Amino acid sequence: MMTSRVTLVQKVHACLEILIKCHPAPLKILTGEIEPPCSLEVADMIQGLMADSGIRVRTSGVTSPQDQMIRCADMFERVIKRAGGWEHIVRSAMEYAAHFPSTWEIFSDHLIWIEGANGSRVDQAQMDILTQKHQVSSTTIWRRRKDVPLAIARIAVRRPSESRLKAVCKR
Repeated sequence: MMTSRVTLVQKVHACLEILIKCHPAPLKILTGEIEPPCSLEVADMIQGLMADSGIRVRTSGVTSPQDQMIRCADMFERVIKRAGGWEHIVRSAMEYAAHFPSTWEIFSDHLIWIEGANGSRVDQAQMDILTQKHQVSSTTIWRRRKDVPLAIARIAVRRPSESRLKAVCKR
């Protein structure tokens, strides 16, 4: 049982990283300001990530790139659903932001000023502004950027979604 939980956390974390690296407005999705990506958008994000990084996805029995993207988008959506769905992930992100506001602000600033849908654009002047604003080192800023999506994934997987809680309470 523990192995599957860890695996699901890792999969949700990977999905969040794809969202953060490839979507033009990941913070707006994580805060519930805009709708999460649809299947076509997910396929486009994955295709862009694969093209930029040279990653190849092996899917047994699937040969066309379009079929591979559809299968990858389907796997992405299944992982999100297993974690409780986008609403649950948004609630998990907001719970994290409420409990750790300064870390969330560092994470948000990093996504806005340093990393976006076009990849990382480390500009020393921007990083210097962030280190001064938050009074932390650039290493801490990078660490917060990496830690927050994993923490959101852990919360989403470990905390029951509202729909699951309602189903349990009706029993």
